[in-house]
Amino acid sequence: MKTLVSKAILSACVSALLLSSTASYADSRKLNSDIVALETGMVVTHPIMAVELLPAPGKELMVLGAQNNQRVLQIYTNNSIREYVKAREIVVPDSLHRFDISQYQEGTNQQVYFLSSDTLFLFNPTAVNPFEKVVNVATTMPNKNSDYLAKDDFLFDDNNDGVAEALIQGFTQVSVLKFSDKSVLKRDYPIAAKATINGEIVTYQPPEILVEDLNFDGLNDLIELQNGQITYYPQTKDALFSQQAAVVPLKADFLVDDWWDKKDSDGRSLDQSNLSLRRIAHLEDINNDDIPDLIVINTTSNGALDRTNDYEIYLGQKKTNTLSYNDKPDSVLTADGTLGRLKVVDIDNDNRKEMMLSGVDIGVSQIISALVSGSVDQDVYLFGMTKNNRFSSKPIISKETELSFSISSGTAGNALTQLADFNGDGLKDLVLSSGDSKLKVFFANRSSTRFERLSKSMSVDIPGQGNDVTAADINNDGIDELLLKYSRLDEPELQSKILLIKPKNG
Repeated sequence: MKTLVSKAILSACVSALLLSSTASYADSRKLNSDIVALETGMVVTHPIMAVELLPAPGKELMVLGAQNNQRVLQIYTNNSIREYVKAREIVVPDSLHRFDISQYQEGTNQQVYFLSSDTLFLFNPTAVNPFEKVVNVATTMPNKNSDYLAKDDFLFDDNNDGVAEALIQGFTQVSVLKFSDKSVLKRDYPIAAKATINGEIVTYQPPEILVEDLNFDGLNDLIELQNGQITYYPQTKDALFSQQAAVVPLKADFLVDDWWDKKDSDGRSLDQSNLSLRRIAHLEDINNDDIPDLIVINTTSNGALDRTNDYEIYLGQKKTNTLSYNDKPDSVLTADGTLGRLKVVDIDNDNRKEMMLSGVDIGVSQIISALVSGSVDQDVYLFGMTKNNRFSSKPIISKETELSFSISSGTAGNALTQLADFNGDGLKDLVLSSGDSKLKVFFANRSSTRFERLSKSMSVDIPGQGNDVTAADINNDGIDELLLKYSRLDEPELQSKILLIKPKNG
C-alpha cells in the first residue's frame, strides 16, 4: 500500500514539475510589450507615419484618414507623461494629389510637401493655414480634385544638409527644385513621363529617377534608368545638375518596363508560354565600396502558372574613372516559388546590404487550395553577403507566412513582414505575422546563424494588409515600435484605431 501511495505522490510531483517547466518555457517565449490603442474617430486610410515635425520630445505621428466625406490629417504628439495625444486635426483639400516627407536626420525637423496639379505646398503644422504655397510647377496630374491622396517619392537630399530638394515630373521634363530661405532654384531636364498604351487608354507614370554618384567626384548625380543604359546629369557646384547628359552603357536586354506593360506588335500582351525578360529592379551601392550596384530581375515563363524570377546582382566597377558592370552576374538569388517584393535592407548597420524577398507558388493545386481556404502560403527569404562580396546561394533565414484574400469583397491581403530593432542592440529583428492573431519575432544576433532559431510571440489583431504596418523608433531610445493600421479586410471597429506596440524584452 505504501508503495502505491509513494508512486502516486511521485507521479503527481513529476506532473507538477512538467507543468511548471512547460509554463516557464511558454513564458520565456512570450514577447512582453506595451500596446497603446489610439481611437482616431475616422477611417484611417494610410500607414502611420512617424515624423519629426515639432520641437516636442520624440517623433510625432502623422495619421491620414477619411471622415464625413473629407480627407483629414491628424498629428499626435508625445506629452509630458509619454502618452500620445492629438495635437491637431486638419482637413486636407481635395485639390491635393500627392505628398512626400523628407528623410529623418537627427536634430533637424523633417519637411512635408504636398502637390496639386500645378502647385507645390510646404506643410507647416503650427500655422493657421498649414499648406503654404511654395512655387508653381508642371505635373502630369489632371487639374481636378483627387479621390485619393497618394504617398509619393519626389523629395531627396543630395548634400545631406537636412533640407530636401524636389523632383517634379511633367509630361516632357523633370524639374529639380532647390530651396533656400529666400528663393527657389529651378532647373529642367528632358526626362519625359513614361506612357503606357492599352487600347484607347494612355496612362503616364514617372520614370525611374535616382540620385547616386556615378562619376566618382563625391557628388550625387541625377539618374534616369533607361533600356540598355543609365543616363545621368552630373551634379554641379551650385548643387543642381548639369544639363549635359552622360551615359553608362548596359547590356541591351536590360529593360526598365515590367513585362506585363509590354505589348506585341499586334497590341496584345506578351505570350507567357515562352517568355524571357530582364528588368532593372534597383541601383544602389550594396557592398559599401561607394560604387552603385545593379539588381536585375530575370523573368522566365513557360506559361501563366509556370514562372520564375531570379534576382541577378551586378557589382559596379571603377575602370579608368568610368562606371561599368560585368556581362555575367556576380551573384544570383533563387528560391522556391515566384520571387518578388524585393527589399534592400541592412540588418547590422555595416553598410553591406541584405536582400529580403518573398516567394509564392502559383500552380493549379495552390490556386484550388487558396480558393478553399482563402489564403496562400508565402515564404520569406533573407539573403546575406559573404566576405568576398558574393551572396550565398542559401538564405540566412527563411520562414513561412500567409497571404489572405476575399473573393466577395475583391480584396487581397498580404503578410506582415518587417525588420525592426526590438531590443536596442543595433540589429534588425525579423517580425512576421502568424495567422490573424499572433506576432512572431526572430531576434538577430552576431553569431554565424545571424538569427535565433526560436521566435518570441505575442497575441494581437494582425492587420489584413501587412504592408500597412510600419516600424519606427518614435521616442529615439534605440528600440523600434510597430505602428499598426487596419483596413476593410479587418473588423469595422478596428478601422478607426491605430496600435503602437512597444517591446519590453529581447
